[in-house]
Amino acid sequence: ICNFVLVKSPVIPGNGHIEALFETSGVKPTETSLSAIIFTSSKIKITFLKLGMVYVNNQIQGLPFIKAGFKVERKSITCVQMTTRFGLKMQIYFSPVFQVYIMVQMKFFDSTHGLCGNFNGDSKDDFKSSMEISEGIAAIFVNTWRLGRCYKNAIDKHPDPCSLSQFKCK
Repeated sequence: ICNFVLVKSPVIPGNGHIEALFETSGVKPTETSLSAIIFTSSKIKITFLKLGMVYVNNQIQGLPFIKAGFKVERKSITCVQMTTRFGLKMQIYFSPVFQVYIMVQMKFFDSTHGLCGNFNGDSKDDFKSSMEISEGIAAIFVNTWRLGRCYKNAIDKHPDPCSLSQFKCK
């Protein structure tokens, strides 16, 4: 089990952020899958589980849920949407693949950090680590956005990009 920061920003009240929880899903420890999306701040915690359940402050929550600048509603049998008063929107799809789409308003420009990038208009620097260093190896970038302890670090099977090329680097 391992949590990673997807998005954090000073625009999100209460030191809020969005994280993804990954769990092992196969025989090998490297076989993982997304099992929860969690919005957390000093005021509220909203958890979206892979099976379609929604929890608010660790209590199962019926939908729609509207409170304190948050609105969580079912958009379809396979999709739940969370909108906020501060300009963050998430669409969580439970089927056929558990996935999340995160949208932010322009007031977030150049103030986001995490695995989803920094939203500054320059895709070349989206692999900035939590220490503000541009990383060339995905696993190093990912591991800097871990929250707490994880069973294993993310690993690159081919840490040398030249090993993937049909033309060998010299």
